[in-house]
Amino acid sequence: MDLQFEETARRGAVATLIIHRTDLASYGWDVVRNSWGTERSYLKRDETPKLQAASWIQVDVAKRIMGLIGLDLDKLFQRAQMKDFKPLQLPIRLKAHVASQLKPFLSRNVLAMLPGTDAVLGKEAVLYTAHYDHLGIDPSLPGDKIYNGANDNATGCGILLELARVWAAMPVAAPRSILFASVTAEEQGLLGSEYLGKHSPVPPGKIMVDLNFDDVPPLGTPEEVEVSGAERTTFYPVVQATAQDFHLAIRPDSRPEAGHYYRSDHFSLARVGVPSFSINEGIKYAGHLPEWGDEQAKDFTAHRYHQPSDEYSPDMDFTGDAVIARFGFVLGMKAAWLPTLAGWIPGDEFEAARKKSQARSPIGSHLFDDLPLLHLVAYEPLHYPPLAGQTRITGTVKLHVVIEKTGAVGEVSILSGHPLLSGAAQSSVRSWKFETIATGPADFELTYEFELRDKASEHADEEITFDTPNHVRIVSNPPIIYTNYAQPTGRPGD
Repeated sequence: MDLQFEETARRGAVATLIIHRTDLASYGWDVVRNSWGTERSYLKRDETPKLQAASWIQVDVAKRIMGLIGLDLDKLFQRAQMKDFKPLQLPIRLKAHVASQLKPFLSRNVLAMLPGTDAVLGKEAVLYTAHYDHLGIDPSLPGDKIYNGANDNATGCGILLELARVWAAMPVAAPRSILFASVTAEEQGLLGSEYLGKHSPVPPGKIMVDLNFDDVPPLGTPEEVEVSGAERTTFYPVVQATAQDFHLAIRPDSRPEAGHYYRSDHFSLARVGVPSFSINEGIKYAGHLPEWGDEQAKDFTAHRYHQPSDEYSPDMDFTGDAVIARFGFVLGMKAAWLPTLAGWIPGDEFEAARKKSQARSPIGSHLFDDLPLLHLVAYEPLHYPPLAGQTRITGTVKLHVVIEKTGAVGEVSILSGHPLLSGAAQSSVRSWKFETIATGPADFELTYEFELRDKASEHADEEITFDTPNHVRIVSNPPIIYTNYAQPTGRPGD
């Protein structure tokens, strides 16, 4: 629920109280108390707006408060679902005194990468994630004080480790790199994956897909798989075909109102544009009706979720965890060999983030809208030529490009442009790689626009866009030029 706090802060709120409803949250007040009633962790403060106070309130308490000023909270909930709903200013003031103690500490994401074999695709990656944290130890609890997190999320960690072991033992390495990330502080608001999204060793625009594993229940052999969010990506046909091969029915999100997609680490990667989703079992298991699986899920939420009782039991059946691990492995293998990067379907809320993450790449842009037979699969970004920036050279470059039937770049001829600019553009285009062209070689003219901003800077802060067919625009800050003069010493005539 940190997303709500983040959004209200962005809109200028000083403090925010979330009204807890079990039917919407899908968990009871005990989970809120256990998760928020102890220490909270935060990333090192940046420029992102922050609340001065953030907390929860029980729905019955909120109803009593609304009743004091003559309002019906249930009716307000209904009105809030309408598009024309406007926030209400309430004649209520909250006064509170909170004594906080701050202490800096370090918690690490643990990453490993199996490098890809292809010179170009090896700079892209398939990402696997699972969080390794839970709620720690609470000395104030009676009896068992340790939040073990057996289901949530030792199961995901076990799958991640097994995937890494199998990938490392593969006799033939994949063309793309395989990145494994065991992230921290998921239970504190997806902090580890948020940091990963902002500081990934592989840029988000070059990550094919993130496959996340979180709380995979050890209940036996599944006959369903849940991949909520995958249907919003162009990778979904691969998921559907793989589920069919595994004889698994794809179960849709039965509780979309609970916002499960926004409550696990894949969401952090989706926010920076990476096609991301979690892989889990459904509720239909071999030898049981769906109602049995639903009862198991409800029992876990009521009696073990975010409680010390989420611990190992000898009667756990990890058959399903093995199935999900194999399913994730096959998905990752297919992703590693696909010719083009996956994306979000048009109009999805994360589509803009994907395009932004690939701003330095024409892949998925409008560059070849007029050339439907051309599908770019590899690209090295072109930076503003340093000497051209230092000498304040700007202008237009026109190239004639020939693409061979194999997808390799053939001849690249300079039609016009300053030598410092045209030479760099020509060299960059020669590194591109396309899919095989069934109809034979193709050719086109490509225009580069090189522009410099008015203000010089130590940082280039380049902006590369591909908004128009056959047109690339590169805008950069001109570098600051420092001049050192020798100072005279002594007196004239010495």
